[in-house]
Amino acid sequence: MDIARDLGQVDLWQESLERSLARRNRPKRSSVELFKLHPERDLTLGDVMRESELYSQLRRRVAERPLTPRPTIAVGGVSALALLAATTLPGLLGGKAGARRARITYAADSGAGSKSSARAVVGGAAQPRTVPVASFASATKVVHPALVTHTSAVTSAGAMSASVRQVQQRLDVTADGDFGPITLKAVKGFQASHHLVADGIVGPATRAALGVNAGPILRVDLALLPKPAPKPAVHRAAAPSHRASATMSTTATIRAFQEKLGIPADGQFGPITLKAVKSFQASHHLVVDGIVGPATRAALGVGAGPILRVDPALLPKPASKPVQHAVHRAAPPSHPAPAPMSITATIRALQEKLGITADGQFGAATLSAVKAFQASHHLVADGIVGPATRAALGLPPGPVLRADPALLPKPATPTTHTSTPSTSTPTSGGLPAAVTEMIAAANQIATRPYVYGGGHASFSSWGYDCSGSVSYVLHGAGLLSAPEDSTALESYGAPGPGRWVTIYANAGHAWMVIDGRRFDTAAMYATGSRWSNTMASTAGFVVRHPAGL
Repeated sequence: MDIARDLGQVDLWQESLERSLARRNRPKRSSVELFKLHPERDLTLGDVMRESELYSQLRRRVAERPLTPRPTIAVGGVSALALLAATTLPGLLGGKAGARRARITYAADSGAGSKSSARAVVGGAAQPRTVPVASFASATKVVHPALVTHTSAVTSAGAMSASVRQVQQRLDVTADGDFGPITLKAVKGFQASHHLVADGIVGPATRAALGVNAGPILRVDLALLPKPAPKPAVHRAAAPSHRASATMSTTATIRAFQEKLGIPADGQFGPITLKAVKSFQASHHLVVDGIVGPATRAALGVGAGPILRVDPALLPKPASKPVQHAVHRAAPPSHPAPAPMSITATIRALQEKLGITADGQFGAATLSAVKAFQASHHLVADGIVGPATRAALGLPPGPVLRADPALLPKPATPTTHTSTPSTSTPTSGGLPAAVTEMIAAANQIATRPYVYGGGHASFSSWGYDCSGSVSYVLHGAGLLSAPEDSTALESYGAPGPGRWVTIYANAGHAWMVIDGRRFDTAAMYATGSRWSNTMASTAGFVVRHPAGL
């Protein structure tokens, strides 16, 4: 049974093609192949719409009027549509009744002479295949004038509404046929969830994703969108409740914002007004400075005008300090502070702490003892009794003490100790060879700078400390293989003083006497050399000497 069908629709065309393949015992084709066989058409275009209407009308009339079979006529593929329009269609569209009534189908052949030829087959031809209208539309643009039933075919409002309903049903929204804001939102949501351009326009890609037939491109109806709320009217020219401050006196302006603040409007910017302004600024997230400037004026609703500040003359004067504080401060303490010690008494206390003779004079012996104490306590061994040395000695704060230059011995002119070398035990008046070698070694570093820890990593150094200097001298005579600190030197050699060399050592300092002259880093602060003709205090030192010397 034949029924009127619009094979311009993709679903109907695919169903028809599958039935045709089945009749000819041909395998079914996949949906991708079917889609390629039938390209998409936009029925909003005038030419495409007219063709679809004409072929749909042709199919309906052919189904209603069985035609007399005619002999097979072979025609060229390009002129098949023109032949059909010139012979068959005039009778169907109102020509003479019964003239050339033939039921015509089309089959696609691949002839040797033409890639896409077509033949007309009489009604009972074997296995005819109906060719989709779009194939002829793409093969030729010839349209018989008698087929044109409408002079301007455009998508009607009814067709658009039906297409919108189909989309709305797929989106599960009210199918009212109106493309309004609800449908627009649903389309955009669907497009976003299917990785499409979320523009709210239902085009070919969106239709394919929705699974609806090809149709016109649908857009939102602007008439259905809600009108934006009108912006509130801004009465910039409207006069404020109070006259502009430019024409108001300062007193009147202060009264105006005092009324806004809900305080007595006396026209004076005093402490009460200041407190109210600061409270208002804090509650409105403004800078809490108590100054009525542009921002505060705007928040108060007072027109532009001068910046207003509190009147200092209206602020309360700060209370004066009570007299009793001065009286209490001037009152003598219950225990008077002890009177400061004299310089002489301070030096005596220092000497007692150092364990030397407390004569109250800061001479060479005291200087040497101070430097030795400073070196043993890792202080700067400069012989100056300042705050750090006082604290280490346990003395109370007081003046800085230095050696009295008048009490220091004058430096000897020679700075080196010379002697006649000897390679054996001394003959009459001579020195042992080891002592001579120690004097030579001492002369090499006599003026080298004092460096804490110098001479311990290696005998070769740019500066030496006290024990490093003694170790270098002993090494020069071949009496020491590795540097020793002052503590190790306490057990060096033999106990007691030696005939030519004596070593003095404790945990903090070490020095030596060679052939009657002191070799000590503490002497550098007085003479500039480690050699000195004066003797230092030996209190608190362990006395040792190299064996045999």
